[in-house]
Amino acid sequence: MGIAQALIREPAVLLLDEPLSALDLNYQFHVMDLLRRETRRRGMVTVIVLHDLNVALRHTDRVLMLKAGKLLANGGRTK
Repeated sequence: MGIAQALIREPAVLLLDEPLSALDLNYQFHVMDLLRRETRRRGMVTVIVLHDLNVALRHTDRVLMLKAGKLLANGGRTK
């Protein structure tokens, strides 16, 4: 519900902190596919905090990996 409310406001940048934490794997994929489709259609930049690297790599264009506040990696899916 919170994601839908954020999309309705159409911000230039959408910030999401663990939006999938309460969902099972099947719903995680559906939500990420919906987010990607809708934010692209609306021309929005989306920053998502995730702890599941597999989900991040499958559903994002760019991944930043942090540990203890330090940047470990920065790149697209192929890096």
